[in-house]
Amino acid sequence: MDYQNRAGSKKGAGGIASESHSNLQRRKKVEELLREGEQVPYTFQDEGISNNNVASNSLARKDPYIYKNHSGKLVCKLCNTMHMSWTSVERHLKGKKHGLSVLRRENMVDKHKSNMNKSNRNGEDLMLQQFQKAVEKRRQAIISNGIEPLCKISKIKDEESGLPGISIQVDYNTRGETNGSDLKVGKDLEYLKPFIKIVNGIELAKDSGTENNDKNNKKNDNGINNNATTVTKDEDINDEYLVIAYEPFENIGITLPPKEIILDASSGDELKSLEELNQRCTYWDSDSKYFYVQFFFK
Repeated sequence: MDYQNRAGSKKGAGGIASESHSNLQRRKKVEELLREGEQVPYTFQDEGISNNNVASNSLARKDPYIYKNHSGKLVCKLCNTMHMSWTSVERHLKGKKHGLSVLRRENMVDKHKSNMNKSNRNGEDLMLQQFQKAVEKRRQAIISNGIEPLCKISKIKDEESGLPGISIQVDYNTRGETNGSDLKVGKDLEYLKPFIKIVNGIELAKDSGTENNDKNNKKNDNGINNNATTVTKDEDINDEYLVIAYEPFENIGITLPPKEIILDASSGDELKSLEELNQRCTYWDSDSKYFYVQFFFK
């Protein structure tokens, strides 16, 4: 091999770099410093299914709009411009055109989000209106058989924690007390089960009116009002009531003591939602038509 035309070179070493090679190496170093070691993906990388990670990571990059095209040239997808070097990209990123494009993009994204939120709110309002109409239609279709189910209330006490509580047993077995039409309604609603709800005096008065009924003021042996389905003006509106409902029977209202409700005496879990109260504190025996409720007080 001939080495005589390589000035200052030795066998096994390359020749002195030319000015063009030096400029190319310098530009590469400048681009590496400007890119801060960040890898610029190609434009076609985020289109493939196997490159989902590249598309997701593009939003986390310093310049998410800068890509390489198929020929390796740098392009700005936001402004649709092409650049030969990263120095040109830096000048473009600091320029007025790219800044206006970024502002226009942000305004478009904000407008799209606001439209989406508005459509979601409209959809939620429509669903709420439809639900309210369905509830009102269901209320109008309710047929009461006028039967007040038998209710037994007992005071209980947990042996380990010593927390007091109440145990309620409601008998929904008609025992031939209803006529054929009432039995037909009950048969159509066999998939339903009783549910309970804790309301205050204001809510109970709003739902039941302010009529005074002597049968709603009966007390059992434990001193707890049974069947208190209405609230009169003389009663304290700050009291809490446990309402047990099961169509087509009459609702049952029980006055609760002013104490915090505990769902489980062993764990000490407090009441958080109506669904949790019905799931953990009630049991429905569909065969014998008995409904059981039990919880404790803190």
